[in-house]
Amino acid sequence: MENKFTDRWNEVCFLLSESIKQNISEESFEKNVIQALRVLEWKSYQGDIEVRPSYPIGAAKSLIPDLIVKDDDKRKLFVIEIKQPAVHLSERIQHQLFSYMRQLKLEYGILIGQVIQIFYDGDLIKHDDPVLLETIAFEKNNPRGIQFAGLFSKDGYNAESLREYTLRAIQQIRRAKNYKLLIQKITSDQYIMTVSNLIKQNLAGDYEEELLDSVLSGVDIKIRIKENDN
Repeated sequence: MENKFTDRWNEVCFLLSESIKQNISEESFEKNVIQALRVLEWKSYQGDIEVRPSYPIGAAKSLIPDLIVKDDDKRKLFVIEIKQPAVHLSERIQHQLFSYMRQLKLEYGILIGQVIQIFYDGDLIKHDDPVLLETIAFEKNNPRGIQFAGLFSKDGYNAESLREYTLRAIQQIRRAKNYKLLIQKITSDQYIMTVSNLIKQNLAGDYEEELLDSVLSGVDIKIRIKENDN
């Protein structure tokens, strides 16, 4: 099973990265994305893929996403926004995808350009905007890419598996956020003062307070982030 999804991911890499030029037009790149979806077992002739469908919004506006992927019962599963590989995937582009997800009430949206970005907008997390679950580089045998091929292939698409994947991704996002906050706290001037007070408390029974204050005032206490050896 894993080999199957590995082969699919490697072919997706070929179609969306290795075989194209950086300045490929968005129209041509879109054709490659549709071909990549075929590799993932989604078929246009079966009605799995809608290309630039138009959904009316209000009296005069329409919503036109690049691609909508549907199941056999024609229920919308996820939306795809496509950008040329040479284009930076900015917040403005991401918000374009967010508007499609919100208007169409879809939990998952995929941005495909220089990388693949997977976004989630559901009840597993409280957030103003959809959350970026993962960014996947087009690299052969990339474990994240193989997992993507398994989750978003037609024969692998499963609500329970996606939910488990999303929960793990959200946990990793929270851990990374907490890690950053903890680093900031530990290296702050306020925390260094706390360390100084702890040193004073630890030595208070052995030395006079006046002496401790004098010594600590002449000591520069620093907490810094280790530099990588590489």
